[in-house]
Amino acid sequence: IEFALCYPRQCLLPRLESRSLVRQLWPGEGINQQYVELASLELNSLQKLYLHEIEEVNRWWTGWGLDKYEFARQPIVKSHFPIVTCFFEPKFSDSRVDLTKCGCLVSLQDDFFDNPTTELKDLEKYYEAVKRWDVSLVEGLPHHMALTFRCLHTTVNDMFIEVIRSVLKEAEWKHSRYIPTFDEYIKVGVNTVCAAACTMSSTFLLGEQVSEEDLKRIGPGSRLLHLVSIIARLSNDIVTFERELGEGQMASGVGCYMKEHPGCSKEQAIVHLRHLIASSNRELEWELFKCRGIVPDLCSQGVVDFARQMSLLYKRADGYANGLDMDFEWLIKDFYHNLLP
Repeated sequence: IEFALCYPRQCLLPRLESRSLVRQLWPGEGINQQYVELASLELNSLQKLYLHEIEEVNRWWTGWGLDKYEFARQPIVKSHFPIVTCFFEPKFSDSRVDLTKCGCLVSLQDDFFDNPTTELKDLEKYYEAVKRWDVSLVEGLPHHMALTFRCLHTTVNDMFIEVIRSVLKEAEWKHSRYIPTFDEYIKVGVNTVCAAACTMSSTFLLGEQVSEEDLKRIGPGSRLLHLVSIIARLSNDIVTFERELGEGQMASGVGCYMKEHPGCSKEQAIVHLRHLIASSNRELEWELFKCRGIVPDLCSQGVVDFARQMSLLYKRADGYANGLDMDFEWLIKDFYHNLLP
């Protein structure tokens, strides 16, 4: 009961629920005992595979020299964890590795765009290189930016152009200390949270046949993906507002709402954002239901799971920042290292 109250459906990932159920039902009775034993055996046996995947991504990360930048987080485990708790089957191992690499690159780009020592002209040049997909354009950029683009160029395709364009817009706001309207911010913020880039990567890496009609329902421009992006963006904004404000980033869901409503406190703004998240979650369930029997379940559920991942990641604090949410840190340690009975 305590676990269910702490992690409601909107932020509960399938494999975490499985581990909780095994602990609740252990040792089981009669035929249930066999099911529980098999579930425990499977969950324990796959830990080695998951740790091997992390080692593989770590070799790629260090091979490129991306671990040497002090301003950047070390994002490998935090990028792998939300993926593996949704797409946990052994057959998706290669896909998990590729998706984790994408997540790591998103994290690294976010870090140097947020780095106060990064010059706006360098960010604009980086965006131009991504937009034109031209390695020659990174000549003269700081080493970490040029290296990141070369890694991006050989690892993924141009699906990140919209992400970089929107992150650049946020950087321009930060440098000019401009606070946009809430609607203006959301139009940009739904891109910087990377829902489209991450979910479409998973959609095409999972091996399902996806038609253009399917993409109209779950891809860029769809109501389903828009709702997922809103949930992810606002969940992030609520817990990172104070830190980002201290770093000079004025534009966030909380700050923009407060600007539009003079006299509104931070707490009142957060209540409003939580209301938007709740209403988006309700509508999201309906949009997912409309996809049933039309879009492959693995793909439509994968898009929705991104909202759950972000809701869990930012449930109490910024789970992506090391050590800020100890309960989240425990979930990660338990998942990868603790054997079930």
